Amino acid sequence: MSIEKDSKWYVIHTKSGQEDEVDLHLSRLGLEILNPKLIQERIVWGCLKTSIKPLFAGYIFAKFNAEKYLHTIQYTRGVRQVLRFGMTLFPVEEEIIQNIQSRLDNNGCVELKKETLVPGSSVQINVGAFSGLNGVFDRETSDKKRVVILLDVMGVRAQVVMGKQFLSSMV
Repeated sequence: MSIEKDSKWYVIHTKSGQEDEVDLHLSRLGLEILNPKLIQERIVWGCLKTSIKPLFAGYIFAKFNAEKYLHTIQYTRGVRQVLRFGMTLFPVEEEIIQNIQSRLDNNGCVELKKETLVPGSSVQINVGAFSGLNGVFDRETSDKKRVVILLDVMGVRAQVVMGKQFLSSMV
């Protein structure tokens, strides 16, 4: 890595979906790049799908000497611009970069803290036959992927076991 004395971190605005390409091009120049990812879980047609997306869509961070590399970076394929206000470049504080880096796993992904449910808290079911119903969180199952909730159905309180991803907290 070519980290020089006057190098600072800057935000680079990329063309849509080109974060990885810009990362590759700038890494070949020997620059230190931060391109954090986010592991996202979504429910598609009732199935849990996992995808990896940029944490900051359309933006990456690069550490470089502006006098030496700015022109090259501005004309790198996939780059829109290095963020600035007027003609002034705004460096990102090292503390902010270190904070982001401290949250990355070995694959460069940030794991967002998941909502913790407390027994007795109100929840809403978002998907499936019970979609739209409200219930009370009872407990997690031993596999930590499913939960037991209590639903009032026709005057009877019934226990229902379902995937944690199908719920949202009502707090």
